[in-house]
Amino acid sequence: MVKESHNKAFLQADECSVSDHCGTTALTVLIMGRHIIIANAGDSRAVVCKNGSATKMTQDHKGLTCLQEKERCER
Repeated sequence: MVKESHNKAFLQADECSVSDHCGTTALTVLIMGRHIIIANAGDSRAVVCKNGSATKMTQDHKGLTCLQEKERCER
């Protein structure tokens, strides 16, 4: 239920954008015990560092790597 709520919040924020020609950047992290839920939008990135080693936790939302974002940017 928490994961679905997190996803819903990001989708609602996307629907409230001013227009298709502007963008947004957001990153949230929810830590519950041993579980981590991370969500990102736009040019934001999350990494976790442990013992000096960084691990990528999110995917970039750029036109080169995300087809939906590429289509949105080309409109």
